[in-house]
Amino acid sequence: MHSLGIGCTKVSLVSLGMCLAALGCDRPRERTVYPQPEPRRTAKLASEPEPRCSREQRAAILTPSTEVIDITCNLDLQVGERIRRPIRFAGDRGANVTIDCNQGGIGDATTLRKDVIRIESEFVYETDATGEADATAEAGKCDAVSGEFITCYDGDCDGEHCKIAKRGNGYYQRLRPENIVIRGCDIIGNVRIRGLGRNGQGTWVKKSARDESTPGHTLRARDAAPTNILFDNVKLTANMLYLAPGVTNFTLRDSTLIGGYPKGDSPDGGGIYFDAESYGNVLENNVIDATGMSGKRELLALDGSSGNLIIDNRFMRPVHGGIFLYRNCGEKGAIRVAPPQHNRIVNNYFDFDESDSNKAVFLGSRNGTSRFCDEDADPERAYGSSKDDRDFARYNVVMQNQMLGRDWAKVILTNNTQSHLPDAIKDLPLANLPNYVAHNERVSAHITRQAGCFLETRFDSDFIEHGRAVDQVVDDHGVATCHRFECNDGRLDDVGSCSALSIPFDCTALPDNAGCTASPSCPAGTHVIAAKAACNLKNGNVTAENANGLRVGWVDVADPSDRIEDGLCTVATTSVKDRADIIRGPSVSSSIAASCSRRDGGKCAVWGTLYCR
Repeated sequence: MHSLGIGCTKVSLVSLGMCLAALGCDRPRERTVYPQPEPRRTAKLASEPEPRCSREQRAAILTPSTEVIDITCNLDLQVGERIRRPIRFAGDRGANVTIDCNQGGIGDATTLRKDVIRIESEFVYETDATGEADATAEAGKCDAVSGEFITCYDGDCDGEHCKIAKRGNGYYQRLRPENIVIRGCDIIGNVRIRGLGRNGQGTWVKKSARDESTPGHTLRARDAAPTNILFDNVKLTANMLYLAPGVTNFTLRDSTLIGGYPKGDSPDGGGIYFDAESYGNVLENNVIDATGMSGKRELLALDGSSGNLIIDNRFMRPVHGGIFLYRNCGEKGAIRVAPPQHNRIVNNYFDFDESDSNKAVFLGSRNGTSRFCDEDADPERAYGSSKDDRDFARYNVVMQNQMLGRDWAKVILTNNTQSHLPDAIKDLPLANLPNYVAHNERVSAHITRQAGCFLETRFDSDFIEHGRAVDQVVDDHGVATCHRFECNDGRLDDVGSCSALSIPFDCTALPDNAGCTASPSCPAGTHVIAAKAACNLKNGNVTAENANGLRVGWVDVADPSDRIEDGLCTVATTSVKDRADIIRGPSVSSSIAASCSRRDGGKCAVWGTLYCR
């Protein structure tokens, strides 16, 4: 036994990316990865922001026009001023910029049906085989310049004529806008934030998804897309706020989004769309109102988007659904890689009208039912939606949400229908489990409160309310440490250290049907606070690699039985056969049972650690 108690540090996006790569998130399989740390609370500005706009720059920006203008300087509008033209933050020229409208505006009636704000990366393109700049690229898409490279100033250059250059580490040579703040603005028109492509079917999104070289598509897409974007206290009248593939650390807070098109005018209009590979974005304390929406879509789509924090929002009139989580499959040949996992949907209010009958939250809403799922099938690429069209909506937290006049169990649903899928897939274990759905409620009016917090590693509890504190053992750079956390509106703040004792345990079963059981116990006067375990249900060998990859609070199946249904691993009250899940058990427990078994008479093993306090 030994004591634990080291301070915790925050994980950077770079180290997080390395972690994701190491965990295999880039290529989702039936057995998925552990949850990642919560997204950062707000977008952060760089220490050296761009200078304020000159008189000439300001005049140009404020001149009404249908032409887009690049924003490369900080701008404060005067009360009542309005930018009456589309604006763009492009490449690193658009980085470290703030627009404060002071309740002025961006856009007007002429921009309502357009992308009035564009935030987009630029890319460096290779020369052709002769070493010359490729002059055959379509005019207006690629800007051919003399010398070694072609630089693209609009995300989707023709992939037949241009090839994005790579850095030595395998990432694309990109110039991305980051650290942008738009505050206090009345925005009329759509907002689109894009990296490799305009959408999930963009030329270079598709090419990257079929490129299996290191670091893999998910990390390439995230590195290429804009990051650290904050929309604060804005009113957005539009039919779409769109985060294209790979966008990270976008925040919309204290804002209102209302439908902008007359009913029936735009059948494809939606509300907010987080596209494939996007990660760590935040929607906090917003009003998202579908009353004026014309499209027959859910208010928020999480399409292969993960690690997002959705808290304290009010979803008004979700006639066609509130929040749908899925992974698009195959559209125009695009392989979708990342699944919609590790999203936290907490303390949101869904304002149903008497006639509304749709779902508030739908986990795995498509699950391979789209008509174009087969368009990405490729036997040489056995990963993502090319291998399996199911959504793999797992490890999502849906807690403390309020349903106006609705039984929450009837409007927060998980889709595990698989009968429509090919024979090789439909009999596999259900794809959209586990998720963590609890503490939701039916209300007669909106309850004003701050969000509680999900407890990922706590053995005897999964949730605490705002303002409460709890001790948890967590991973700190691979070392288990005990910390005291206080819930602060949906986020756990580290407020101090604590100590815990670690008790190792293991068991190995002989090749029979008896299985094995380990029964670790805490010393007198202490109780179980957390546990972690790895199970091998195939050959009875839990390797050092399996053990070192474990996260506190979780049990994982390192290798399932050849017939998945033949193997079983149980730790406390959590049982798994082919994937990871959180270990839970009764409060004030002084011991647990950890067991494995196989119905086919094969070997199995369990290895783990019990933490006591």
